[in-house]
Amino acid sequence: NVDLTNRGMMRTSGISATETPAANLRGMDVAVAEGATKLQVRCARPEQSPAYAVAVTPSWLSSYAVPAKTAEGFTVQFGDPAPQGARLDWIIMR
Repeated sequence: NVDLTNRGMMRTSGISATETPAANLRGMDVAVAEGATKLQVRCARPEQSPAYAVAVTPSWLSSYAVPAKTAEGFTVQFGDPAPQGARLDWIIMR
């Protein structure tokens, strides 16, 4: 067990609740092209498999889904096209 009471983790490369370590943690302020209805996110380092959970937060009000995941990355599909200056945050958990 790890106790981080009153402390924070730094330079963590991933979060995993399995025996498989995660290779990627997050992406912040990823640019989304104006008018885009999907975004292909490429991981900095390949995961061992597509067996991971990904949470995304677009900067505009829209429904969204992650219809495809691979070891190399994932696709985010948006219900509403991205406005000018759109950004996306994401986090992977194994």
